[in-house]
Amino acid sequence: VRVATAVQNSGLYAKGQHRAKQVQLLHVLGRNFTELMTPDQLLRLVASVVHHTFELAVLAIALREGDELVVRATAQSVDCSLKPGAVLPHSPALDTLYEQARTQRWTAPNGQPTLPWGVAELGSELLLPIILRNQVTGVLAVASHEPSDAQTEWLLQALVAQLAIGLQNAQLFVREQEQVQQLNQAGALGHPDKR
Repeated sequence: VRVATAVQNSGLYAKGQHRAKQVQLLHVLGRNFTELMTPDQLLRLVASVVHHTFELAVLAIALREGDELVVRATAQSVDCSLKPGAVLPHSPALDTLYEQARTQRWTAPNGQPTLPWGVAELGSELLLPIILRNQVTGVLAVASHEPSDAQTEWLLQALVAQLAIGLQNAQLFVREQEQVQQLNQAGALGHPDKR
């Protein structure tokens, strides 16, 4: 009985350590969201770190461009059909995500996943809305070989909230860069000796 208890405690300790590592990395990501970078740089960073930290099969971040959701960043440990530039197909789950701004879940063997991952034997899929200025502007989509759990979902929701702010900052950074460039060009036109 003592050996079984020790083994169980060891497993719980390992899970706790792993979860603490995930929380710590999300904290580090949150700090990076304040750095000056473009939206694509930010999305690639988030995709890579979250994919690795949560040991996901696939992670994709898609942003709304007009009426379409376009994949802007991916990270994967298996071959996947979702690549940057791909347009996500419309589906009832994505429509609900937009209308209600709620996380959509799928767990095997209940039907088929929402997105065309092109990955065999998925255990779960989470679609988390990226909400900016009270509008769904994108989705963080994850696929795993394991069923999702409430703690992972909660941590990913917290990350997506930070990501929305980081995206807003990145968009402002790009606008500021463009304005500085325009001012520099206008200044050069007004001073022929600076050409």
